[in-house]
Formats: sequence, structure tokens, C-alpha cells
Amino acid sequence: MLTDLEIPTIATETSIEEAAGQGENIYRLAKRNDKWAFMFVQYEKQDGKENVGKIFEDEDIACKYYYFFQLE
Repeated sequence: MLTDLEIPTIATETSIEEAAGQGENIYRLAKRNDKWAFMFVQYEKQDGKENVGKIFEDEDIACKYYYFFQLE
């Protein structure tokens, strides 16, 4: 869906994130145990430090949040 809008993404069964170049910061939605974490991953001047912003119990709600965030 995001790629149709020319927003490059990488999706697996346990995560979705922006497709970015080396050293670029990204936003990621990833499954952690039985919950979904929406996070900012800082690669610029860091080595992939994850800053979790929100935790979701429901995968559908987590995915919708990620998509709406990317569309802003």
C-alpha cells in the first residue's frame, strides 16, 4: 500500500520499516514478544538505537497507526 504511494518500505512477518539509505534514521513497527512496538531507530550518529514510542496489543491497530504515521 505504501509502495503504491512511492513510500519505499521493507516488510516481513514481524516488522515493517522505511527503506532508507545507510546512516538514515527510520521508523519501524516490530513484533516484540506478543506485542507490537512502534519506534524511531537512530542510525545517524548512532548504531541503530531504538526509541520506542508506542506499544500495541493488536497487530491491526499497530499497522494502521504505522500507515497513518507514514502518510502524514
